[in-house]
Amino acid sequence: MDDDAVWEYSGDNTQSMSVVQSAAIDEFQFSNIRFSSSSVGVMELEEEMIITKSLDLSSGIIETSDSALLILGPGASIKGASSNSYIQGPMKKINLEGTKPFVFPLGHNGKYAPMGIVGTGSRSSEGEFVASYMSCPPPWGGELALNIDQISDEDHWTLQRSEGTDVNVILHWSDAEAQGIQDLSTMVVAMYNPDVETYTGFAAGWTSIGNGGTTGGTGVGVGGSIMNIGTCPPPWGIENFTLGSTSGINALPLEMETFSAKLVGEIVDISWATSNEENVDFFRVEKSLNGTDFFQLDQINEVSNSTGGGQYQIVDKKPNVGFNYYRIVQFDMDGMSSYSEIKLVEYTRASDLVAYPNPVNNEVSIAGSMVEDVKQIKVIDGLGKYIYSKSIETIDELNNMSTLEMNMINSGIYFVELSNGSESETIR
Repeated sequence: MDDDAVWEYSGDNTQSMSVVQSAAIDEFQFSNIRFSSSSVGVMELEEEMIITKSLDLSSGIIETSDSALLILGPGASIKGASSNSYIQGPMKKINLEGTKPFVFPLGHNGKYAPMGIVGTGSRSSEGEFVASYMSCPPPWGGELALNIDQISDEDHWTLQRSEGTDVNVILHWSDAEAQGIQDLSTMVVAMYNPDVETYTGFAAGWTSIGNGGTTGGTGVGVGGSIMNIGTCPPPWGIENFTLGSTSGINALPLEMETFSAKLVGEIVDISWATSNEENVDFFRVEKSLNGTDFFQLDQINEVSNSTGGGQYQIVDKKPNVGFNYYRIVQFDMDGMSSYSEIKLVEYTRASDLVAYPNPVNNEVSIAGSMVEDVKQIKVIDGLGKYIYSKSIETIDELNNMSTLEMNMINSGIYFVELSNGSESETIR
C-alpha cells in the first residue's frame, strides 16, 4: 500500500477481516489505518495485522487473539483511543523510542484500561512487547508480600517482552471512584512473582514494585495512572500486573453480585451476595465514621465455599449520628484479601450534643446526654482526618478544653466525636 494512503474501516456490526495467505503474501500490512465503526461495531482479526505508520482509533473495537495480533512496527503510533474504541485482546509493539512512553490502547468488556511502557535508557529501546488487559480478577497463586496491603480484584494486565531493554510499567484507570482509589500516595504497581529463587530481589507472590509517579486524581469518573519506581523495573518472565495499595485506604473493590447498606428505622441493614466463593475463608464487615479509618463491626465465618456463591446479612444496631461508612473484606484460604466498594449511610436521629462557644476561640466545652457516660473524645478536621484522641474519666474533662491541646491550630471546620464504648455521636 502507498505509504501516504489511509485505509479506512467503517461498519455498524460485528465484522471479520482475513487475508488468504500465498507464496507471495506472507503478511497483512498497512501504513495507515483509520478505524471508525458506528454503533458498537467490532472488527475481529483472523490474521496478523501489521501497521507501519499510524493507527487512528475513532470508534469501535478491534478484537485480536494470540494467533491474530495487531502489530505496530518500529516508529508506528496510535491516536484517538477511548472508552468507545480500543483493542480487545493482545497487541504487539516493536521497539520503543528511547524514554518516550508508548501506551497500549487496551480494553475489555466495555472498560478502557490502557497500559503504558517506557524504556529506561536514552537510546532506542529494541525488543518486542506484547500486552493485554482483562477486566476480571488477576491470576492467584501466591500470598501478598509484606510490602503490599491489597490488590485489585477487578483488573489485570499482562506484558511479555522479548530479549532487549528493561521497561517500566504504567497502569491506567478510568474511574477512580469505581476502582476504590482514594489516596494516590499509597497506590503501587503490583506484580506477580512466580519464582522467588529466579527473581531473588523480589518477594514471592503478589508484591509491590512501588509508586514512581501518578497522574490524574480521585473521584467519580476521574482517570489516572501509576508507574512503578523507575529505578527498579520488573524482572522479565514477570507477566502479570495489577493495581495495589500499601494501606486499606484504597479499598480496591471486590466483585459482588449485590452489596447494600440501608437505614431501616433505627438500625442499618447490611446485605451482600457473591457469585463464587471457592477458596473463601471468611468475610469481615468493617465500619468507619470518616470513610478512612475502618474498624471491625462483625465477622462471618460460615461461608458456602463453593462456586455457587452465597447470601449474607447483618445489622448495625447502633449507627453513629451522622455519617456511617461500610465495606466488606473477603479473606481467602491462601491468605489473600480483597475489599468491596464503600457504602455510605447517614443517620439523622436527633442529638442534644452541643459544643460551645461556637465559633470557638481558645477553649471549648461539650454538653449533652452523651457526656454522662462518655469514654473517649476525638477531633476530626475538615479533611476527615483524626487529629486528637483522649480517654475521658470525668465529665469535667469536657469543660474548657484547650483548642491548642486538641491540635485545632488552623481556623476552619472541625468535628468533635464522643463515644461511650457502644455508640458515638458527632457534633460540628
